[in-house]
Amino acid sequence: MPISFLNPVLLWGALAAAVPLLLHFWRRRLARDVRFSDLRFLREVQARRARTAGIKRYLLLLLRMLIIVLMAGLLAGPRLSGLSSGGGRVSLLLLVDGSASMQTREGESSRFEIAIAEAAAMGGGLTPAGEVQILRVGSDAQPLFADWLPSNLLPEADLSEVRPDDTALDPVGALAAAAEWVDRARYRARDVVLIGDFQPTDPDTAALRRAVADLGRAGVRRLMLRPVGSSFVNGGVLDVDLPLRVLVPGERAVVSATVQPGHEAQEYHMELDGRRVAQAVATVPPGEAQRLLFPLVAPDPGLHTGRIMTTSDRMAVDDEVPFVLEIPERIDVLIVHGEDQDRLGRGSWRYLAGALSPDGSGLFAVRDLPVDELFDNDLYEADLVFCVDPGRFGSARLDALVQWLRWGGRCVFLAGDPRMTGYLGETLLPAIGGGRGAAFRSHGASGEQGLRLLPGGRDLLAGFPDPAIETLTDSRWRRYHVPDPGGMTVLIEFTGGEPALMEADIGAGRLMLLPFNLSSDATDLAGNPMSVPFWRRLAVHLLGGGDRTGPVLEAGDALTLRISPASADEGLDNAHSLRHAGRGRGLSNGTSTRPISLRWRGMTPVLDGGTAMHGGVYAFLSGGDTLGLRAVSSPASESPGAAGSTNRYAEQLESAGLAGITDLASIDPAGLGGLLAGRDLRILLAVVIIGLLVLETWISRRA
Repeated sequence: MPISFLNPVLLWGALAAAVPLLLHFWRRRLARDVRFSDLRFLREVQARRARTAGIKRYLLLLLRMLIIVLMAGLLAGPRLSGLSSGGGRVSLLLLVDGSASMQTREGESSRFEIAIAEAAAMGGGLTPAGEVQILRVGSDAQPLFADWLPSNLLPEADLSEVRPDDTALDPVGALAAAAEWVDRARYRARDVVLIGDFQPTDPDTAALRRAVADLGRAGVRRLMLRPVGSSFVNGGVLDVDLPLRVLVPGERAVVSATVQPGHEAQEYHMELDGRRVAQAVATVPPGEAQRLLFPLVAPDPGLHTGRIMTTSDRMAVDDEVPFVLEIPERIDVLIVHGEDQDRLGRGSWRYLAGALSPDGSGLFAVRDLPVDELFDNDLYEADLVFCVDPGRFGSARLDALVQWLRWGGRCVFLAGDPRMTGYLGETLLPAIGGGRGAAFRSHGASGEQGLRLLPGGRDLLAGFPDPAIETLTDSRWRRYHVPDPGGMTVLIEFTGGEPALMEADIGAGRLMLLPFNLSSDATDLAGNPMSVPFWRRLAVHLLGGGDRTGPVLEAGDALTLRISPASADEGLDNAHSLRHAGRGRGLSNGTSTRPISLRWRGMTPVLDGGTAMHGGVYAFLSGGDTLGLRAVSSPASESPGAAGSTNRYAEQLESAGLAGITDLASIDPAGLGGLLAGRDLRILLAVVIIGLLVLETWISRRA
């Protein structure tokens, strides 16, 4: 192992070793002859003594020069270098995994508490000349100190209040943050240690390569991995799926959950508004995943909170997943149509309005507008928009419609007017995520088409009995468009294989395209007894994945809530805030409230609550009113009980270009500082110098 020095500039003092040599040659020039009587035996004795004295003089010269060189080395602070890429002055960056799985209990302590204690021991073991920084890494990186801290001050730092969050570890973000901090380090020896349980991740390869390259430019040649935790069979709830549609009071539906049992026949329960309403038992072996179904009867209109839960174990953070169920009192529907041409209206928009709201009451509140009277605020005031053969939107209106969709709008397009084939294929389809191009297909009586459900269509009509579905698919079509689906998903197709119903996400919004209208010469769907239930299901399905019945977010996701312009106006005089109620078992920091911001996406007001770092239920407040709720769970990737393997991380980092990876599984954390900084050789060198001085004195006396 190479020798390094704390103060290498003092090695220039070794040049003083030339002084005894210069004095030696100078004294030789001053020597003079002394004549004695010619005594043969005396000359022989003097010759022998002269040879012995010459050897001693040269030995003393070498000893004195060596003593001076060693004293210069002693002052320079010699070290036998260790793992570090430089000398005893080490800048040590410790990355402590603060993700959800680090809350797993290992005896009396959690994995995170063990990791923090090991980080303190590693940093405290450096030489006083070293410096330390600790980053808690999860979905983001949080430094524990404002700047690099001298290692001798680390034992005085209070790390007892540092807590993990419920997010997943982002290795790319952790390495990128490490590169930024290492670049600010003072010393040439720069080392990084990642301490965690190394749950499997699949980082973006290109992003990982960039982060590794940044580390290299900052001076890091080696990453050390320190695993903590043991492996066990974990039981938890991985995710929850709510009904894909908006529910109405009294409707029967199913909430499904993916679970991972920790023991045979583990029970799982569903609570709604604090009452246990359903339960299920896992039938797969421990450690395997299974989908469980929990039946539900939709409650009265309003916001309802629930959770899927099981008995607590060593990793309690994943033993329940909350959800929010909103049963709306009303859904505002806007029908945008073209110029009327018959009693049912162009494309039969009047039939559609009657199917959704026969007498103007019920769940759907319907209003209609000709396309040339459509303005931006009409879109933002609607929960759902039907565009029934509207004709040409015009570039400004089409741009406004697409922008509204991207910001979370929901829209259904019915396009069956044969005069609009070119506009549909060249303008409308590309704007909403489809391909480019459409053809118009017209069949005679012998070529009429029925419907065929694809997997997505079966999900759409889930809950309809088989006879009802058969009745719907028995409808006949004679005229329709054949659009290029492009990036859209086909849910239902005609029996000839052409798409009959396509769906696509566009930004935060969702849309459906049906390439036909409801005129009697195109289809007999309007007279089908399943037509009205079909259109209502279509409407609630589109809204089911939106802000009304929001999906369960994962910790690390952004917390936002779309609200109505009226709610925003009413709340201008009130401070908007976000209340975190935590989970039922008190695994979070308890109930807390913080201010949030109101921003606008076009004409849609959005409450921005930042990032959800902990699981639980978040309430968006305006004054004393609750505007909406969001449920947050820990990521499913954090649930496996396995811990301690660094192999996959090492392979990913090596493939990204990081050559030096050291596994610290077998080292004592308190001894890492010594392994990094190496062994201090000053005491050993001082002993050697003292020994040489004693030897020099003894030889001088004998000489």
